[in-house]
Amino acid sequence: MEGKEANGYPLRARNGITANRMIFGNWNDVLIGMWGILDIMPDTAAKAAAGGLVLRVFQDVDVAVRHAESFCINS
Repeated sequence: MEGKEANGYPLRARNGITANRMIFGNWNDVLIGMWGILDIMPDTAAKAAAGGLVLRVFQDVDVAVRHAESFCINS
């Protein structure tokens, strides 16, 4: 690992994983499936006293890996 590359591949930093953890892999093997519709429901009671509106938004999503051997996580 040098600078912003590992073995010639670009590195990206995210705060969604624990400290000192790295994931190296072929991200084209990650499958993201979305189905149904985007469900938006207004909640007028939650902020009624302040005259506000809360929107509750739901989407059905699933994530899978096509080939687990495409990824390596440091220990």
